[in-house]
Amino acid sequence: MPRKLWQVKLCCPHPGCEDKELTSAGIYPRVRQVFDLDSYYNLAAEYLECRKCKRKVISWSRPIIEQLDVGHQLQFPILITYKYACDIRVIRLLRQRGLGNSATQLQKKLTEQHSEKYLNDTIHYLTDCKYFHDAYQSGLITQPSFGSPPEFIQVPSYKWFLTVYAQDVLPRMTEIKSSITATFGNILKMDSTKKVVKKLAGYSTGTAAWATNVGNEYGQVLFFYF
Repeated sequence: MPRKLWQVKLCCPHPGCEDKELTSAGIYPRVRQVFDLDSYYNLAAEYLECRKCKRKVISWSRPIIEQLDVGHQLQFPILITYKYACDIRVIRLLRQRGLGNSATQLQKKLTEQHSEKYLNDTIHYLTDCKYFHDAYQSGLITQPSFGSPPEFIQVPSYKWFLTVYAQDVLPRMTEIKSSITATFGNILKMDSTKKVVKKLAGYSTGTAAWATNVGNEYGQVLFFYF
């Protein structure tokens, strides 16, 4: 993360550090593979260390990314899981799921995309090897040695896609709840009835005379009170 170039101050996310500024502590030794639409790419990061608690934080972890402004956060379109990481373009395909657009169906489509990309890359590699082999037979170069093409990396299961989708929804949980419970619709209608009141049981028996509900033009009940 180019902290000095962006001139941002990153603080320790652990409680009790009183927003102590983090300093660079070397390169994170593990490189993550990020799952994309048709292939994988690698994600490297650095360690950030707190001078007070002496604990280290990975630069692409969620508590660090959230300290940046929105413009810089958009430059990290990745969600991290325990084993892999997922590009945000894949997660967008999981939104607005319905019939024929399940996580299993998406997993099959992405498997086809990855397989075709792997076959294309393998053909390109073998074609380049042929050029060097022909040059060797013509006496232009010494005998080259070719390695086998890399193995195909399997696409994660549909359960992993659902886990990544849940991580994408969690930061927006408040907005999603407010949109579900908000009053919406152009036509509001109100209706009162005594039939529901007669079905009350227990301590609420006989405590209400009317039951009133407010709905919209879609037939959805927005409010219901006695």
